Amino acid sequence: MKYILDHKGKMYRKFFEDIAAIPHESFKEKALSDYIVKFAQDRGLWCHQDEVWNVIVKKPAYKGYEKHPPVMIQGHIDMVCVKTAESNHNFDTDPLKLYVEDGFLKAKDTTLGADCGHGISYMLGILDDKDLKHPPLECVFTVQEEVGIGGPKYLDYSLLTAKRLIFTDSMEEGRPELSTTSVLGGNFIKNIHFNKYEKQENFLKISAEGMKGGHAAVDINSGRANAIKVISRLLYNILKKTDIKICDIKGGTLINNIPNKAEVVFSCMNPEPINDVINKMNADLKFEFRDSDADIYVKLEKADCCERYLDEETVRKIIEWLQLIPTGTYMSSPTEPDFPWTSRNLGTINIKDDKVIVGYQFRSSMKSHIDMLFDEQKILCAIFNIDWEEKFSYPGYVAEAGTPMYKVYEKVYEKATGKKLIDKHIHAGTDVGTIIKGMGGLDVIGIGPNTYKFHTPDECMELESYDRAYRYIVKVLENL
Repeated sequence: MKYILDHKGKMYRKFFEDIAAIPHESFKEKALSDYIVKFAQDRGLWCHQDEVWNVIVKKPAYKGYEKHPPVMIQGHIDMVCVKTAESNHNFDTDPLKLYVEDGFLKAKDTTLGADCGHGISYMLGILDDKDLKHPPLECVFTVQEEVGIGGPKYLDYSLLTAKRLIFTDSMEEGRPELSTTSVLGGNFIKNIHFNKYEKQENFLKISAEGMKGGHAAVDINSGRANAIKVISRLLYNILKKTDIKICDIKGGTLINNIPNKAEVVFSCMNPEPINDVINKMNADLKFEFRDSDADIYVKLEKADCCERYLDEETVRKIIEWLQLIPTGTYMSSPTEPDFPWTSRNLGTINIKDDKVIVGYQFRSSMKSHIDMLFDEQKILCAIFNIDWEEKFSYPGYVAEAGTPMYKVYEKVYEKATGKKLIDKHIHAGTDVGTIIKGMGGLDVIGIGPNTYKFHTPDECMELESYDRAYRYIVKVLENL
């Protein structure tokens, strides 16, 4: 393997490149999990791998630290896999193609996986270094974080004793997260039936593309276009002009992402009005999203023949429901308008077997809001005969500035930079709330580097910040 980063005195950099060479999409983390197990075994460290591929690795205390209370370090090993429309990258088999540009580490045409590859590399670097001073360590590598916090639900918490936690899934240097959101995610499901085509028709495909998409927590308040909503809006307007028979519809990649692409395949006996609808839609979209999604567009092209189509009544019901279902910010903080308290994300849509499946997520700093908005959707679903299938639900957490862990990090950070920590609250969920619940309480601090545009092919990590954040963690451990 050819490495591109300077690893001298920075073995965590090498480990990041190793991680990037191993496919590790959510639910496909076994190869990376096995790598971590072998890593631990090669160094004579105690490790445990469970049935979903979470890994716990324990490292004894440095000499003189044996009586210090243990410390847990945690990060998730799965990554969001998104690529550009032009990319031929296969996330199941291909290593990421890393490169450095203007001091930032990036991956060619794909997500970088710094979320949370940087944290995993830190943990491996700490486990590898025999000269670091630290208390007994319990390093917890979790899975399925990006698709609903599945991993921590399966952890055997009887194997863990630490009451102090450094979590590495933190994306901004010097800004520890003091709270995260509670999240409810799952699928809306509409049972459907198909009719078979009896004669040849005009088969067409409409694609909605050019949108930025982004993270459904970080970018939800940015006013960006949702590709599934664009497609449903377009179809609703087409149905005003002519009848269509939908063969397939799909969009989005993850419930946790704002979808930046969607498409529908259909047939139409009278396609002539469709071009007018598309031209008007393109003009409207360009104006509406001129600041957030300047490259947005919808296009019409010929499609391959299909064998079956949804009945007309079902098509209309689905499109009407998609028109009504909300997505985006529900409420922002009255004192910090840029910070969303509560949001919903229409993340995915596809047809599987005889069902239309729509991935959806509720997120809020207030559990009562999730309950209220979920009840609203239940009412809407009853009208359209749509079922709900919960896929995940996990708690947020609230920490306090001034805890023992916070004070240690504060002192380390101020000595290294001359600056104060800046607390923040994030509109995102992490593994931490579930782990805190499983452990019956923890003193938590988040430490990480500056990482930008995660969950998109433009994801990048500032290398100097990456190095500094590792030094903060090492120094915090030395002072615990």
